[in-house]
Amino acid sequence: MKACNLNHLWGRLIVEELIRNGVSEFCLSPGSRSTPLAIAVAERDDVDSTVHFDERGSAFRALGFAKATGRPAVLICTSGTAVANFYPAVIEASQSATPMIILSADRPVELRDCGASQTIDQGKMFGSYLRWSFDLLPPDERVTPELVLSTIDLAVQKSLHSFPGPVQVNCQFREPLAPLGTEQDYSEYTKSINKWRIGRSPYTTYHSSEQVAPQPSIDIIIEQLRSAKRGVIIAGTLAAHCEVSPIVTLAEQLHWPLLSDICSGTRFTGIKSSCIICHSDSYLRHTDIRSRLAPDIVLQLGTAGISKSLMQFATSATASYVIVTDRPDRVDPGHKATHQIAADPVLFAEQLATVGGIPDSKLLSDFVKYDEIAQLCLKELNPASNKELSELQVISEVFRLNNAERGVFLATSMPIREADVVARQSDFRLHVTANRGVNGIDGTIASAVGFSDGLSLPVTLLIGDLASLHDLNSLALLRESRYPVIMVVINNDGGGIFSMLPVASASRHFEKFFATPHGCDFRNAAEMFGLKYHYPSSIKDFATVYRHSLKSKKSTLIEVHCSRDENVRQHQMLWDAVRNKIEKQF
Repeated sequence: MKACNLNHLWGRLIVEELIRNGVSEFCLSPGSRSTPLAIAVAERDDVDSTVHFDERGSAFRALGFAKATGRPAVLICTSGTAVANFYPAVIEASQSATPMIILSADRPVELRDCGASQTIDQGKMFGSYLRWSFDLLPPDERVTPELVLSTIDLAVQKSLHSFPGPVQVNCQFREPLAPLGTEQDYSEYTKSINKWRIGRSPYTTYHSSEQVAPQPSIDIIIEQLRSAKRGVIIAGTLAAHCEVSPIVTLAEQLHWPLLSDICSGTRFTGIKSSCIICHSDSYLRHTDIRSRLAPDIVLQLGTAGISKSLMQFATSATASYVIVTDRPDRVDPGHKATHQIAADPVLFAEQLATVGGIPDSKLLSDFVKYDEIAQLCLKELNPASNKELSELQVISEVFRLNNAERGVFLATSMPIREADVVARQSDFRLHVTANRGVNGIDGTIASAVGFSDGLSLPVTLLIGDLASLHDLNSLALLRESRYPVIMVVINNDGGGIFSMLPVASASRHFEKFFATPHGCDFRNAAEMFGLKYHYPSSIKDFATVYRHSLKSKKSTLIEVHCSRDENVRQHQMLWDAVRNKIEKQF
């Protein structure tokens, strides 16, 4: 093997081994210390690379890509606080079990703890949020190339298998960092890996089995399901890259209501099912209705959903509460689970679907009836003839008008909650996700771009104004996205979710300290980053603009202005209308 220097060689070994492990997406931010890694990526024409000046945005773009594909993207940055800017995305990746590989360039050990510029203790920076980390020695011919290759193999394995998440290989480099001069022959140094060099496989291949529930656990749950009369299935948050139709099939075979979280994917498989319940949040928030629908067993597939009402329903019952998740840690914030099974929820659904003797749920007809009432109330709240722009109707239109396979990325705070309320079953496959690990507003634009690139499909981003301002740098990523991203900014001049909380009416300090109005619009930001911009003034205009944007090959920013107070009023009107209509059924 040839290279200009040992740094250059190690950079090539690292990138080559990542590629052999199926990694092909690299997100880089410019810097000097990371030169050997950046050059090694630049030399390859068989990888996709994105260079972004903001490490935080770059990290969230990598996160979005992994949410779409289930495969890690590689983050590369220079030393110092550049690495620290990865932290929010690392936490989200850890909490949402999303794979991520960090190659952080670092000063060599002799420059640590001596006041050297741009040198911090970055090898320990991410603490317990990493699945694994390794402080790689500076390139040295006394260190075998096998160490380099096997370290990368283990990093990929730790990121992907058992409990996916972020890993870090902290790469120390001494100067010279650039590949200067003519290439040297390193065949003597690399002769021990000649077999690897002429092949295409990783140096070490890790073999992992699927997470299937053991039969004794299955038997315990089956026994409880067979004795249930009022069973429900909750499809919680599931990975966007999973094929979740077996969960719908299970509900159909059991004739049990499937309470579908917006990020479960079960509303958008293209399979229409009368068992799928989409609007339960609007009526389960009422304690009398929750009591009427009380189950005797809850089977939750995936982690907790976004609806507080739904999770209160699941945990307030005296029923058995079974959670199936592929995570080894506790995912039971209400501390009500009677059983938690560490298994792939989709495979678990497939296992159960072959079992007979489980009775139909007596709750199915009530849930179907109440869901129809909620759907009717939504139409009455925002009729098609309505000329005003409201948050609920804008989000309804986005899901109604998506008539082909695409993606939707939901910002946390109000957009994800409102989508959970209004989105109905789709005739087409939609890939819907959000940063649900810690529900932060960090990096939302960048995540949506990565999600689009990972899906290789156009994506609509539904986002509020504060989350947009928080990640404004990532409009540069939006402009360069490989597939068009339609960014729908719901601008209500502040944090709309706070208006839904008791503090909105309990404090005269609400506007300044919670709502935080900013008085900004996004026209000039769109112009600055060279993006198409639209500002519809009615719901009819929005539908026209959005349809046109869906057909466009360029990313677009659509800004809609809504009232925070009117949004609170509409939600309350919906909840009251649903409750009143359902109570007439009692």
